[in-house]
Amino acid sequence: MLKTNYAALPPLVLNCIKLASHVQTGAHKRLYAGAGDEFYQYRAYEAGESVARIDWRASAKQNKPLVRQWRQLQTQKVYVWLQQSKLLDVISAKAICSKKEYAEQVFYSLCALLLEGQEEVTLLESGQLFKQQLAPLYQAQQVLPAQNLPALRLVKQGSHCLLFGDFLSLGEEGLTSIQTSFFDTQLFLVQISDPEEVSFPFKGAVEFKGLLEASQQEALRAEELKHQYMQKRAQLKNAYQGLCQKKSGAFIELSTSKALEESVLSLYKVLSY
Repeated sequence: MLKTNYAALPPLVLNCIKLASHVQTGAHKRLYAGAGDEFYQYRAYEAGESVARIDWRASAKQNKPLVRQWRQLQTQKVYVWLQQSKLLDVISAKAICSKKEYAEQVFYSLCALLLEGQEEVTLLESGQLFKQQLAPLYQAQQVLPAQNLPALRLVKQGSHCLLFGDFLSLGEEGLTSIQTSFFDTQLFLVQISDPEEVSFPFKGAVEFKGLLEASQQEALRAEELKHQYMQKRAQLKNAYQGLCQKKSGAFIELSTSKALEESVLSLYKVLSY
């Protein structure tokens, strides 16, 4: 169990710990080839290596010299960031809650799971590292400044960077910023979307903010802009997906109409491959 002072936590975080407890977890440490005591795989013998490392039986079967590799468990280093912006102050009739509330619950629930799995969780914005305890992480997150995008910060090579927010509403500017901010890391972007942002059911006179050009943000007939909005959204989503794939990560879109437990579980599975 998490080593947490439950009495010191607000209802939001208590709910997240409860939510996380419903998700089946195992060791979330990753396997690396290297020194260890458990067989991992065979690889080709390289010139200059000691012949004592060759597995002669396996080599005879494959008709080429093979060396055994052993594996070890290493703690995964995860950097997390939660967008704190008015972009998340959105809620529609089909949503469970606002995007802000949904993002917070999924964010803290996943942090609880990572800490439960003995991962090293670092707040990207402050560089603060947390192990096992969720309460200090929550408290540290509360004093961070509100902003649409994370500030550029050096992270350890090979780490996971996990960002939560509404990135599609930031348009090309947000995509460019993220493209130039993360190197030698596995990038996971968790897009929080309201169901009406996905389906665009609007009609009549509507004021829009974010994805459309300034000249089109006030429309007498919203339905006339639906195709352009959906096309722009799909283009940005494809661009983010391509970016995350290049960085060996994933772009995951979560709808605020989806059960929280289901979202947390699906996200944890992506990170536990």
